[in-house]
Amino acid sequence: MGEQGEPELCDWRGTMISDKSELYSLVPDSSVIHASDPKFDGQRLIVACGDEHMRLLVEVYRRRPFIEADQ
Repeated sequence: MGEQGEPELCDWRGTMISDKSELYSLVPDSSVIHASDPKFDGQRLIVACGDEHMRLLVEVYRRRPFIEADQ
């Protein structure tokens, strides 16, 4: 469930997960800048409704190029 107890949405299908079976994972994503903690920059939290959708999502992010920030 989300922060306020609302059902999560599966990032693969976009459907509600109302049975508390959601899975979470951090994946590399160079476009992410965390709002309050820079140690989480470059990481995206994804949500899936099951193992298969999580595997597919992780694979999509694994294949994306990761562009290091310019200093």
